[in-house]
Amino acid sequence: MAFSTTPDWFHISDDDDVVWESRPHPITMGAGLPVGVVVALLGLVLAGWTAGDGAGFLTIMGVLVALGGAGLAFARYLVWTNTCLLYTSLSGLA
Repeated sequence: MAFSTTPDWFHISDDDDVVWESRPHPITMGAGLPVGVVVALLGLVLAGWTAGDGAGFLTIMGVLVALGGAGLAFARYLVWTNTCLLYTSLSGLA
């Protein structure tokens, strides 16, 4: 194999070589990443704004919204980091 970063789970025949290996462009994370970040920030603002009155309903909702937004952004990032694009010397042959 040509690259040392090829995952252990990838098995290739003896007459085939890895020609190119990469991760997708960051734009493939789609709208989920920026939307998740914005939702998380809005949740934090809501929680911080209402926290002066104690841990009321809106404060708890703000924290939950922030966690949901952060979870969405993190999920999109995980999908992106766990995607491996791989071309081999026999990729175009059928």
